[in-house]
Amino acid sequence: MRRISLFGATGSIGTQTLDVVTNFPGCGVVTAMVAGRFTPLLMQHVVRHRPEVVGIACEADAVALTDAIRSNGLRTHVISGATMLAEMAMVPADVAVMAIPGTAAIGATATLIQQGVTIALATKEVLVSAGQWIMALAAAHEVSILPVDSEHAAIAQCLMGGDHALIKRVILTASGGPFRTRPDLSGVTVADALAHPKWQMGPKITIDSATLMNKGLEVIEAHHLFGLPMGAIDVVVHPQSMVHGMVEWVDGQWVAHLSPTDMRYPIQYALTHPNRLPTPWPTMAFPMGTLTFESPDWARFPLLGLAYECGRQGGSAPVILNAANEVMVGCFLAGQCGFLDIFHRVSDAVAQYTGPSPQTIDEVVALDLEIKQRLQCQWLPQVASG
Repeated sequence: MRRISLFGATGSIGTQTLDVVTNFPGCGVVTAMVAGRFTPLLMQHVVRHRPEVVGIACEADAVALTDAIRSNGLRTHVISGATMLAEMAMVPADVAVMAIPGTAAIGATATLIQQGVTIALATKEVLVSAGQWIMALAAAHEVSILPVDSEHAAIAQCLMGGDHALIKRVILTASGGPFRTRPDLSGVTVADALAHPKWQMGPKITIDSATLMNKGLEVIEAHHLFGLPMGAIDVVVHPQSMVHGMVEWVDGQWVAHLSPTDMRYPIQYALTHPNRLPTPWPTMAFPMGTLTFESPDWARFPLLGLAYECGRQGGSAPVILNAANEVMVGCFLAGQCGFLDIFHRVSDAVAQYTGPSPQTIDEVVALDLEIKQRLQCQWLPQVASG
């Protein structure tokens, strides 16, 4: 029975991962969980899955979690503190679902790879900011990285058995978000941006979908994950969200992947890979109606183009892009800036950085922290006053 470490147990991906594990007991047992805070949901997960160890980011919650575990008659060990993630990455496992947000996932992913653990990757920052180092490390340790993003899982399945040298291009689809047909984005509210028409996701990724930054980050991910040049990765808007990815081969033939808008499908694929098992989730009806595709509006959603530019530049550019976007999305969610400020400040951050490019994973993490601190100290006051 495979041992599964789950990083991000109470988030959307984490909760759906546990749903998959419950419905497919043969895919493994969750022996380790990581969460940010002690919540009733976390306790439900612990009682149901009885992991050997739980890592919790909030040290103040560790005592309460330990008491709750003991009161339920469990022997689960609790880890917290500054080195929690590093310690959790050392817990013996066969596969790790990486679904914690932010660049904190980078170091933990690197440690897991060095332990020979297969990575089911849901955290975009890992490959956006440190893709060249993470992929090289995975190759050196002969570790598989299985994408959990629906688009990358789709492309991986389209490429099965095919020679990557014969790829003409891959196409990532985007729903278009809540503002696909809204001409003026100047008055967008947080509630507007969180009202995604197709997917139920966490707030950060939902805002990224509204700006199309999510798709830009996915392009950079695909560049590293599949070893493709940025120019061989296209984005199309597909409002029905049934086609998640397509591959065009050099002979002019195409392969497309379709599935319902349910993240349990790519999670199931990652956790049961290379097998395909009958699914309990609702499947698509056929015929499925009209499927439409359109080009993204690059002018209204300039973060998509900026992501392409940063991906082509490489070096420090994707790190800065990701770090600045993370801060500005948080600022928008907190009501501290407008929707359009996200693009302006992220673009400023990329343009104004003149320092050296990182050469190691540690330097990537340090640059990420530097950009976030600089943005919070220098640029956020400008947003508040302007």
